[in-house]
Amino acid sequence: MRRILLAVVSLSVALAGLLGAGVPSSNAGGTPPAFVIMTYNIKNQDGDWPQRAGGVYNIINTLSPDIMALQELTNLSMSGINTSYGASYARYPDADGSAVAVFYNRGRYVLDPNAGVTDKVQFAAPPQAGCTRGNYVKAGLWDNQASPPRPYLVITAHLAAGNCLETRTEQVKLLRAAVAARPAGWTPIVLGDLNNKTPACSNATTGKPIALLGDPGASYNLNPTVPMSAPCGYGQATINNGWNTSNTDDDARWDYIFANNNLVVQAENINKSKWTYGGTTKSPSDHYAVWALLSP
Repeated sequence: MRRILLAVVSLSVALAGLLGAGVPSSNAGGTPPAFVIMTYNIKNQDGDWPQRAGGVYNIINTLSPDIMALQELTNLSMSGINTSYGASYARYPDADGSAVAVFYNRGRYVLDPNAGVTDKVQFAAPPQAGCTRGNYVKAGLWDNQASPPRPYLVITAHLAAGNCLETRTEQVKLLRAAVAARPAGWTPIVLGDLNNKTPACSNATTGKPIALLGDPGASYNLNPTVPMSAPCGYGQATINNGWNTSNTDDDARWDYIFANNNLVVQAENINKSKWTYGGTTKSPSDHYAVWALLSP
C-alpha cells in the first residue's frame, strides 16, 4: 500500500510540473541533482521597465531557476535584476553593457574563467544588409552539488530577427562550432531567442536554423526540450504580439532550450504569466519565459 501511495504522489507531482506554469523543485533529483534552466527575452524597452519589472520578477520567483539566460537586457533592467537577485545569482558577463547574460545560482555553480570555455562572443558581420549582428555568451559552470562536480557549457544567444534567414543560419553554424569546440567532458546546453520557427511550423528552408541545432548527426547531439514535431499554434508559441495590451496574440515559437542528449528532460513548459501595470493586466514582455527541468 505504501508503494502505491508513493507512486501516486510521484505521478501527481510530475503532472503538476508538466501542466502548470510553475516548476518542480530542482532539489528533487539524486546525485548529480536535477536543475531548472530558463530562457527569457525581457524586452529592451526602458520607458515602462519600472512598471514591467514586477512581472518579470514574478516569473523569476515562480520558476526559481538554477540557471537563467536573459536577452534584450539594458543597463536599467540589468541594474534592477542585480539589485533584486544579486545576493542569489551571479552573472556572466559581470559588467553592464551586454544585451545577453547568463545568471547562475551562487550557492551551486562556479564560473570557469578559462577563456576557451567562458567568453562573450560577437557574431561576424551579417551577410545580409539590414540584419543585426548580435552576440552570444558562453558560460562554463561547474555544478558543485554534483558529486564529483559536473561541468556544463551554457550558451545563450539572440539571433537576428526579421527577414534574415541567411544570417540566422550562419549564426547557428557558429553556435554549433562553439559547442563542438568545448573541452572533453563538458555537457552543452544552447538556449535563447533564436527568432525562428520550427521546421514543422514553417518548412525545411525557413526552419533550417532550428533544424541545424537539433541535427541528430551532429557530434554534440543537442535535443530540443520541446520536440520539433510539437503542434504549432498557441500551445507552443513563445512570442506574444499583443503583449502590451490585454489581448493575447501568440504568434510562433522563437525561444528554445537545446540540451545534450545525456540530459533527461523531466519537465518543460512556457510561463505565460501576466502582470497588472498601466491599469491593464498584460504580459511583462513580448516573449514568454521557457523553462526545463533537466537531470543527468
